[in-house]
Amino acid sequence: MTDDNTTDFSDLTAVYINCSIKKDKSKSHTQLLMDKSASIMQAEGVHVEQLYALDHPIAFGIVKLPLSRTPCLFPA
Repeated sequence: MTDDNTTDFSDLTAVYINCSIKKDKSKSHTQLLMDKSASIMQAEGVHVEQLYALDHPIAFGIVKLPLSRTPCLFPA
């Protein structure tokens, strides 16, 4: 980045999703890379959110629904 950069990134949000399979995210190399990248974005004024996939109940795969419904990954 140059010192004469006048671009305002404060209206942007970056969402990082760490899909590492390590149970302890502090030992995740993916997390270390995300932290480095996120710090660069934050220094430029970007709002950053980080999610750790293993902290959330995520259904994997595709669910077969009745023909009357449109297929989706997250059934109601």
